[in-house]
This record gives sequence, structure tokens and C-alpha cells, in this order.
Amino acid sequence: AVYFGSWDGKIYALNIANGTKKWEFKTGGKIYSDPTVAEGKIFVGSDDGCLHVLDAANGSEIWSYKTGKEVRSSPAVSEGVVYFGSLDGNLYALKADSGEEKWTFETGDGINASPAIVDGRVYFGSWDGKLYALDAKKGKEKWTLETGGKIMSSPAAKDGRVYVGSSDKNVYAVDADS
Repeated sequence: AVYFGSWDGKIYALNIANGTKKWEFKTGGKIYSDPTVAEGKIFVGSDDGCLHVLDAANGSEIWSYKTGKEVRSSPAVSEGVVYFGSLDGNLYALKADSGEEKWTFETGDGINASPAIVDGRVYFGSWDGKLYALDAKKGKEKWTLETGGKIMSSPAAKDGRVYVGSSDKNVYAVDADS
């Protein structure tokens, strides 16, 4: 199936073979977040302030988690944990099977971009102009890089480097460890 969200507040599943609708699920707000498929579940944020977790087969809601503002970050799932940001300025780490909170990390502004999980670290940017590196298990800050503008793009990490764009019109390539 193909899964996507819409400004009508619905998440859709379409049959790949013929494009027919398999199911739809209505949230309480527009969907900017790209759905993430993992472990037979769909993870997607909504402008209703929730991360919704649906059964990929039938679209029934398994659990949801309410944040303080819109969830426009696309979730990342790694080792049984779902990571996502909210416009409330927090990055969340929840158990993917239950929604139980493992940790949250507060930044100075909203998080629109999606996190990258590589080698036990979570990399993400915030509208506070900082790129963050956190320990994925405990949510403890490893380092931050201050840019001259909001970070609205999702970072990419490869071969010991983290790459991210900033609204200061620069792309940063930084050492993943420091």
C-alpha cells in the first residue's frame, strides 16, 4: 500500500496495484508530516498536536500521543523507539509499541524538521537556529551547532558527517562526533 496524509486531516492507504482506497483515518488537523511505516504500523503527525499510530493493515488507531502544538516533523523509528519533533519545541522519544514516553528534549523554538538516527545518536534542527546531537537512548545532549538562522530542513548523516541547511542560506557539514 501507499500511505499519505492530506490537508483534509485524513491519512489514506491506497492499493498499489490499482489505486483504490484501502482505508482512511481522520485526525483533528491538517497533515504535513510524511507517514513512517515500521513494525506493521503507520506513524504520522498532525496539526491536532498528536502523533497518531495506526495499524497499517486496516487503519485503526493503536495509540496517539498529544504534544503542546502541531506535529509537522516526520517520525523516525529505530530500535523500537519513535522520535519526532513538535512545534512546541520538544523532541520526543516514545516506545513504538505503546507510546510510553522514554524522554523529551526541549529546544528554544519549534521543531519542523525530521530527526536522523545514526550510530546511537539523534540529529535534528530547531527553529532556534541550532543543530542538536543527542544520545538516542537517554536524550542527553552530546553537542549543538549554532547557525545564523532557523533550521527547517532535515539533517542527513553519513560517513562521520552531519549535513543540514539553515535559513541563513548556508548548508553545514559538521563532524558527527563533535
